[in-house]
Amino acid sequence: MNLFNLQHGYYVRAAEGYPTGGDAAIVYESSSHWFYVVIDVLGHGFEATYERARIEASITQYLYTDLQQSIDDINSRFADSRGFALGILTIEKSSGWAEYVSIGNTVCRIISDKEEKFYSNDGIVGQYKRSINIQKHKMPQEGFVFLYSDGVSESAPLSIHSHLFLQSPTKIAKTIVEDLGKPYDDACCIVIKLG
Repeated sequence: MNLFNLQHGYYVRAAEGYPTGGDAAIVYESSSHWFYVVIDVLGHGFEATYERARIEASITQYLYTDLQQSIDDINSRFADSRGFALGILTIEKSSGWAEYVSIGNTVCRIISDKEEKFYSNDGIVGQYKRSINIQKHKMPQEGFVFLYSDGVSESAPLSIHSHLFLQSPTKIAKTIVEDLGKPYDDACCIVIKLG
């Protein structure tokens, strides 16, 4: 039974001057969880696009509720890649409990009556050898979750865009990437509306 109501959307943009890029946003649903994934392949252009497409094509088979096992398997599977930053957020449907893990520069922020931020582990997927910090959080009944690559300015105050919060999650994600994205970098953003 799903006691936790949410909507989601995402937007991905390549760096200026490139038709495609190395960032990806993935939303995946299992019987018990939602999985939200941000990928940021090193580099830009066609080489990064090729790697991103290769990762995107198979990464969902490595998404488990045991995030440590997910990271271990993804790191092994893509050891031959250029390397990439990765953020994975899981939300349990029945309870609203979330877990977040990130290697490299991805960001996860929750805005409700207060703002909270999850932190990334240093490193690059494919070359990561240390243990990781998996962060847990009970999602609020109402609010927003923002998961994005480092192509979006990390220090940008998302609250200044509160007028957009009445829009669809996809529209919010697009506006954040267009307004707060760094033009010289690929960028992606997933927005989850809670409640």
